[in-house]
Amino acid sequence: MKIKKPDYLGIAHDVVIKKMEGDLSFINYMNIAKEGDVVAAVYLAKSPNLEKGHKKYMALYMQGSQLYVTGFDDERMEKYRKMSGAYCLDCDTFLFSMNRHDYHHCGCTNETMVDGGRDYLRSGGKDLSRIVYGTIDLLTDQVVLDSEDQKR
Repeated sequence: MKIKKPDYLGIAHDVVIKKMEGDLSFINYMNIAKEGDVVAAVYLAKSPNLEKGHKKYMALYMQGSQLYVTGFDDERMEKYRKMSGAYCLDCDTFLFSMNRHDYHHCGCTNETMVDGGRDYLRSGGKDLSRIVYGTIDLLTDQVVLDSEDQKR
């Protein structure tokens, strides 16, 4: 199964990792907003200094032209790690949307599409019977599809 994952912020992850002396590894892009749309590049710290208050995860995100950094732990990560999406049976591609106006399509003859991010899942295609819904875990890239009887 292919997963369609755009580069949302154009961040040079190798540069970020080098600046942090190799202690980080890029995980994925995630929408880390409780409300609204804040797409962030999320990194895992290999050896955070918890005694100093360092967090296990670090996120870089843009608001306007400013780059911001935030940290969070496993509890907060659980809120953001999963996204709903659609799987195109024709081209073996899973698509998901990060935020309200983040439209994606697979590009095959069925033209499966998704939009809506955390606010809602809007999807479609030429043949809706060729689409299966599911969830992606953005920490592991593991996709769990709904069973056949749960097709919408």
